[in-house]
Formats: sequence, structure tokens, C-alpha cells
Amino acid sequence: MPPAAYVASRAGSCRSTTSTFAPARRKRQASDSPITPAPIMTTSQVFTYSIVVVQTNAGYHGKVGASKTWQFQRCYVKNVLLRAALSVLSLATLCSQSLLSQDHTAPMELRHNMPFVQVMVNGKGPFTFGIDTGTGGSALITSTLCQQLNLPEVGKAEVGDPTGRNKKELSVVKLQSLQVAGVEFKDIQAVQFEPSQREGHVDGILGFPLFAKYLLTLDYPKQQLRLAAGTLKPDGGQTVIPFTMPNNVPIIQIKVSSQLIDANVDSRGPGLSIPEKYASSLKFASEPIVIGRGRTVSNEFEIKGAELAGDVVVGSYTFHNPFLATDPVLPQANFGGLAFRNFAVTFDQQNRLMRLESAEKTLLIPAPHHSPANAASPASSAH
Repeated sequence: MPPAAYVASRAGSCRSTTSTFAPARRKRQASDSPITPAPIMTTSQVFTYSIVVVQTNAGYHGKVGASKTWQFQRCYVKNVLLRAALSVLSLATLCSQSLLSQDHTAPMELRHNMPFVQVMVNGKGPFTFGIDTGTGGSALITSTLCQQLNLPEVGKAEVGDPTGRNKKELSVVKLQSLQVAGVEFKDIQAVQFEPSQREGHVDGILGFPLFAKYLLTLDYPKQQLRLAAGTLKPDGGQTVIPFTMPNNVPIIQIKVSSQLIDANVDSRGPGLSIPEKYASSLKFASEPIVIGRGRTVSNEFEIKGAELAGDVVVGSYTFHNPFLATDPVLPQANFGGLAFRNFAVTFDQQNRLMRLESAEKTLLIPAPHHSPANAASPASSAH
């Protein structure tokens, strides 16, 4: 539906700092049939990397009985791809930028380089929600919070991963209001989903389409989320990078050594990973080794990784000899998480532009952090 089909209204009190947006549509009646959206594709994964290694100038090599254990633990919901019909669930979140007279900001907590903010739901809270640019729906919410707030179910959504096997059906619930950074969204329909709790307690996920009419900035150095009106201006791909948005998630091109590869921009991703099919044509400082296992809702598989003997280039920024993971299931690379830690990242969904701001032009993505041997723990959740 075109933007002209929507109206926006300012909260009534002259002292209010909350912007309220509502779609111009008739109210849903009790007699209406339940919403049945098109299938959702999710590649929700948990990675627990625990491997004994010896560090050498050439790279990282597994060795039984070595004195160090490197643990790389990342948990993320990557590319919850809500296909075209599922955009119905996001329509109520669309709003007019013209009513934003000021920037709206909120503290952004970083846990293992993954962003979290405090959110009010139906006037209650605050609750902790992750921010996931790799999620193609407005919001995901845990069953615990659904029960706590007595949220009504309004339909079902089908979930699977890119293999198309073992799809699951999840509930869709209605949120009367959702407020973040002083901005309130009305009549949100969220998918009931269980995100990983490995990074600490989380009540839900805010997806990319929720911020469709804003400039959304995730400022990692300042640990701040900002929402503002306006647009980004192209600069020839230096710091302002164009993206496509199939299935409501942003995809950019990154240069890995000499290859151009499509990459999901994923704020809950691990850092840098590429499809395994590209690995044979790349040069690594050492042979990629198994660093853990990944698990989606329908598959489990090994993850390998090593230091790249080359660079990854994104716009005018260079990641020199980054640690690079390889993924045997997902069809695109993943850029986010650890790779974002030096950036303020701004998204302009209306013009399909992303700005990366950093004082550094050459950056590093190190190998997994080392920790005591007894810190290793197996993956236990599919989300």
C-alpha cells in the first residue's frame, strides 16, 4: 500500500515527547477471519565455538592438549525473511517522518557486540528487546511476555530455513503499542518466537521494517540508538552504501579479496561470515578449522573459520586479514555484530542507503577471544 494511504498524529499533550503513528484503516472486527500470512523463512542459529588451538604466525591450528581454549560464542536470529504477503504484519508500523521535529535517542546496551534497548509494550515495562536488522518482520516476542501481557493471538505464521525442510507454525500476536526511544508505534503484529538467551535475558526482537520511515542509527562507540527524520545523500559508495531489500532485510555487496559477494547486514550476526562455496577460491593464513556448530530450526551443521590472507572491503573501509567464518547452509555472506563495533551505522530504508561512520579506515576483526578451558559450553538452543 502506498505511503499516501497512511496518516500520522502527534500525541495530544503539548508536553508529550512521544510520537504516535496509526494507519488509516478500519478497525479489525471480532467477526473477521484470522490473519494467515505467507510463510516466514528464518535462519535462526546458535553458534558455540570452543576449540583448543595454538597461535602461530601462520594462523590458528587445532592441537589436542594445548594450554589455551579459544571460545567464540555468538547467538543470533539471522534473516528472518518475511516474504511479500507477510508485509501485512508490518503495515501498521509505517509512519510519516514529517512529524519528527527532533531526534529521538535511547541508550543501546551491547552484549557481545549485539544491540539491546529498553521497550515499553502496551504501556508496561520496560522490557529488553534486541535490535535485528536481519529480521524481516516488525517484531518478535517471547511466549513468556505474551502470557505476561495476555496478548491476543490473531493468526499463524509458517517458519523455516533456506533448505525448505521441517517448517514450523508460530503464533502471531497483536501489540496495541510499542514504544522505543520516545516513539510509539500502534497496532503492531508480532511473531511469537524464542530468541536465544545466551547473551542475557531478552523479551523480544525489533526487526528492520519497524523503522521503515526513519533514519535509524545504531551508534556502537556511543552505545546509542537514534531515530530521526531526513534522508541520506549518496557519496559514490564511500561511506554511504546502497543496499537492496528483498524480504525486508538489507543486502550490500562486500569485496572479499577480489570477489564481490552479497552480504546480509545483520546487527545480530557474529561478524563476518561467507557461504562455504566461496572458501575454496580464497586464500587463508591457515587451513580453516571447525570452530563449532550452527543450528537452524531444521538443520545442524559445522562452522569453520580462519584468518583471511587478504582484505574485506566495504565502501571506503578495509578489514585487514579478518577472521572469517564459513557457513555451509546460508546462501549469502553476513556482515554485522563484531564488524560494527567501530561504526555508527545509519539506515535510510526509503532510499535504500546505509552510512558507515568511523574515525578509522582500516579495521580488524580478531580471532575468537581466548578464555579458560572450563568456560566452554555446548550449544543448547536452536534460537
